[in-house]
Amino acid sequence: MNPRLQEWLARRGYRMAVGDPGVLSEVRAEIQGRAAAHELEENFFRTHLSGFRYDAEDESFQGPGTMIILLAVPRPAHRISFRLGNGTLEAVLPPTYLFYRRLCEEIRAELVALLGEGIRLAVLDAPFKALAVRLGLAAYGRNNLAYVPGMGSYHQLVGFLVEGMEFSASESRPAHLLPACRTCQACRRACPTGAIGSDRLLLHAERCLTFINEEPGPWPEWVPKTAHRCLVGCLACQEACPENRGLLVFNELEEGFSPEETQRLLRGPGQVEGDSLWAAVKQKLAAMGLPGYEEILGRNLAVLLGQHP
Repeated sequence: MNPRLQEWLARRGYRMAVGDPGVLSEVRAEIQGRAAAHELEENFFRTHLSGFRYDAEDESFQGPGTMIILLAVPRPAHRISFRLGNGTLEAVLPPTYLFYRRLCEEIRAELVALLGEGIRLAVLDAPFKALAVRLGLAAYGRNNLAYVPGMGSYHQLVGFLVEGMEFSASESRPAHLLPACRTCQACRRACPTGAIGSDRLLLHAERCLTFINEEPGPWPEWVPKTAHRCLVGCLACQEACPENRGLLVFNELEEGFSPEETQRLLRGPGQVEGDSLWAAVKQKLAAMGLPGYEEILGRNLAVLLGQHP
């Protein structure tokens, strides 16, 4: 491995796996096979899994000698303050929500500088979790999250295709479960919506609170509002997991939302033409790496405020 790259990985606390692009076909076949067997709920598959290209986002990236680079980057959770007339609510965002895209681009720029001239690097569009397990970078937990040694499930996976550099590729391996999960039921007991079943290892993703509170529309009646604890997403199974003990870090966002911005977010889009306050809310969320989340966050925030008036 390039010594500068090795030193960079160690200094940042990142982990890396390298693979042959052929593994992308294996991952695609696995996911499409599960969909064809109706193991994946149709709406969940269509929304989250059907759109992957299994290739570089740059369509011109088709050179020979291409390899996959997959990185695991430790990430914190974040607390965001929403001020109202009678106090402040601090809402939690699990790891990976904030600055997701920006981190990908920052890492890409650093890798280009490290690897030197003659190296081409493009962002990979593929299901990184399944890819990480295949390449030995991670193992599945019973909650179907990817667990990386030293990071648990609190990380962001970042993938690239690289041309022009020699790497030793990891052999593809079948999907496998963390050994500790074989007898542990902590995440299943902690799941507030029954998404982690006792009937199979595959998650009932359509019941996962993260899937539910990322979807627009009314709050589903069958989901207890007391199940919702984060601004979006959920940490219940991860915080209950013994493999994650002591690994979650919380960062406070310096800039929160004023009482006026909070109230405007709670009202939702409505009539937005010429609405400078709504434009300011959207701009603030976009700067956090959450463009397009304003309607969802307003609904979810209202549920949290109902629990913590």
